[in-house]
Amino acid sequence: MHQLTINKCHPLLLVISFLCMLSFIKNIKKEIAMNNRSSMLIVVFCLGIVSVKGNPNPEQYHKSNDGQFKYAIKALDKLELSGSENILDIGSGDGRVSSHIAREYIPNGTLTGIDNSSEMISFAFTRNTESNTSYECVDAVHYSMPNEYDAIVSFWTLHWVSDYEKVLDNIARSLKPGGKALLCHGVETPLLKIIAERLLETEKWSIYKDDAQLLTYPSLRQVTQAIAKSGLTIENLEIKKKGIWMPMEKIIKNWNSLSMFDFIPSGLREQFCQEILVEFILEYPLNEKNEVFKWSRPLVMVLKK
Repeated sequence: MHQLTINKCHPLLLVISFLCMLSFIKNIKKEIAMNNRSSMLIVVFCLGIVSVKGNPNPEQYHKSNDGQFKYAIKALDKLELSGSENILDIGSGDGRVSSHIAREYIPNGTLTGIDNSSEMISFAFTRNTESNTSYECVDAVHYSMPNEYDAIVSFWTLHWVSDYEKVLDNIARSLKPGGKALLCHGVETPLLKIIAERLLETEKWSIYKDDAQLLTYPSLRQVTQAIAKSGLTIENLEIKKKGIWMPMEKIIKNWNSLSMFDFIPSGLREQFCQEILVEFILEYPLNEKNEVFKWSRPLVMVLKK
């Protein structure tokens, strides 16, 4: 399938594609009920014209993570910060949350943000210039600073790590005695992974199956076992069912801003994500605004050393 980007499209093609999209979206619920995937594929193809493809894109991530930012800020009140703490942010990404914490919560403290993506770290440096904030490109599995931090935070990151138990141990080592960690991440298997695995079983995509490193959320049992081994104690632990409605083009941009599907060649990755979206819509039909329902089971917990 030929990959199209907005800067290569003729204006007439954009108009035709937009009209095509409107026509099919108008009847998409009927198509879902009839399990007519061909029409849905055309709708998603039209969306692909304005979607982002290629490697993780900090700019697109920055534009598509409003929901995660708001959720993180709301959770911060659980730490009851005084304003002068030394904080570590694991998985600081574009630096948006880190910068907000440094400016609004610890004006007399310091914050260090770490991320294993050099592109994200560079973006954070250029966009967030709080004087009490610094960033470092490092994997959380290999980062430990004994008795260094008053508090450690991590939002929507720890379900990505290769060794969850090791990261919890590093957090325990890096906290000062009496220090706290506020951790928010997914638990159990996400629908996105289930659909991706299903596609990788098909003849079309099976050649990439052996190279796949799909997102694997830890189970609640794995989480509690890792906490027990780390020596940290649970002050608060909640599991919520969180769902938001997102425009189809925004959810495509969100998926393309991540590195989860790097095992798919860049020229085919957009098509792979579009086919996932088709399956996603079959599981969760669009609402009246033609938005996709994206849900997760976030775990939010406060641990103390």
